Amino acid sequence: QWAAGRKQLRMEYFYREMRKKTGYLMEAGKPVGGKWNYDSDNRKSPAMDLKPPAPDRFEIDALTAGRQQEHHAVTLALSTMLGHGDWHLEHDEHGKPWLHEGEANDRQALSISHCIVGDTVWAAVARWADGCTSGGIDLVQPQDARLPRVAGRVMSSTEQSQWRGREAWAWATKEAMFKGHGPALDFQTEAILHDLTEAQGDRPGLLRGEVRGAPWQGAWTLVEGELLMVWTA
Repeated sequence: QWAAGRKQLRMEYFYREMRKKTGYLMEAGKPVGGKWNYDSDNRKSPAMDLKPPAPDRFEIDALTAGRQQEHHAVTLALSTMLGHGDWHLEHDEHGKPWLHEGEANDRQALSISHCIVGDTVWAAVARWADGCTSGGIDLVQPQDARLPRVAGRVMSSTEQSQWRGREAWAWATKEAMFKGHGPALDFQTEAILHDLTEAQGDRPGLLRGEVRGAPWQGAWTLVEGELLMVWTA
C-alpha cells in the first residue's frame, strides 16, 4: 500500500511509512529532531590527513585452523565424489546436511564425517543411490583413548562387555545410526550393535544392529590400516 501512486519504489518511502505506523522516533506525527534522516551529513569525504586506527588482527588458534582444514577436506571429498564443484549444502534445524546440485531445488540426503590423525585431516562423505535414504557415515580412530572412558554413557552394560576392546566399532556404528535416524535417538537403548563380521582383504566387514527396534545393517573397513570407517549399508 505504501507504494500506491508512487513513480519510484525507494526504501526511504517505506522507511517513513513504518516510522509513522509504529511511532518509532516520532513526536506529534513528526520525526524527532525535525528531519527524517541525516544522510547528507554522512556523505562528506574524510579529511586527507585522516589516519584511521590499525584494524585488530588475531592469530588463528589451533582449533580454528583445524576447523578450516576439516572444511577444505570435506569440500575436496564431496567434489571428488560428485565429479564437479557445482553444489552447495544446507543444514536443517537439527544440523543435518542436505545436498543441492546445480540450480536444482530438490535436495539429497547426505552424511559427512571428518577426523584429524596427527597432521592429516581425513574426510568421508556418503550419499545413497536413491538420493532419499538417510544413512550415516563415521570415522573413528580405533586406538582413541577416550572411547573406553565414554563407553558407559553410550553403551549398555551388555554392550560394554560384548565390545570391550572394540569400543570404536560400537561408537562409530551408533554415530552412523544417529546421523541417519536422529536427532532424538538414545544411544544406550535405541541404537544397538548386535554383531559384526571381519573385513577380508578389500571386502568390508558387515555390521548388524537395530535402531528403535527395527533391523539396521552397515559395513566397516580400516582406511590405511589406522582409521575405522563405518557406514549404513
